[in-house]
Amino acid sequence: MLEGRNISKYFGGLAALKNVYFKVTKGVIKGLIGPNGAGKTTLFNVIMGVYKPDSGVIKFKGENIIGLKTNQICKRGIGRTFQIVKPFKDLSVWDNVTMGVLFGRRNPPGVKEARDEALMILDFMGLKGKREVLAKNLTLADKKSLEIARALATKPEILLLDEVVAGLNPTETINMIKRIKRIRDELGITILIVEHVMRAVMEISDEIMVLHHGEKIAEGEPCEITRDERVIEAYLGEKYIF
Repeated sequence: MLEGRNISKYFGGLAALKNVYFKVTKGVIKGLIGPNGAGKTTLFNVIMGVYKPDSGVIKFKGENIIGLKTNQICKRGIGRTFQIVKPFKDLSVWDNVTMGVLFGRRNPPGVKEARDEALMILDFMGLKGKREVLAKNLTLADKKSLEIARALATKPEILLLDEVVAGLNPTETINMIKRIKRIRDELGITILIVEHVMRAVMEISDEIMVLHHGEKIAEGEPCEITRDERVIEAYLGEKYIF
């Protein structure tokens, strides 16, 4: 579904990404891990057209999307969340998601249909009861759920999740893990997720890719990754048992 070949991105003399190859197969949840500064969010930004890579090709369903604008990539079916949540803080939760339906799709419905669909998305994300609350008044956990709801409103085929579990308490983490699984299992949306919370990424991922200093150092099933000596040395510190 999504494939990148020989992706490199430099900021001055620093290689944020260096000859990275990745592939996300339809229907999987793929984890993307690595130390801070490894290039994870940079890869998201390259996929979404925020940055143009210095080399390489990214294909979505066989189409090269390098050079497309961010809104064009979104309307082709790639949604994303941000590590620092970015709702329209002075709009209601309902209005935030309605905006995603109206302006994040290639063929948006009318306003009434958009509001109805936004309400269904809020119900799915556990926010229906808070639909009239201003986004700025939500808890962190609810803001993260709203961030996902806004991305779902664009009707993505693949969803890029950037640290949606970070900062949550254990109960909130469990609830978020369940919702991420439901997004794939019930909505049929493929997921690429960046996460530092090992419990979450190991539990939900079918496969994991590891970046370090902008290079891919490992890829495989969670049980393989947690026992990879390169990953232990660069990131985990010890074998992770889950």
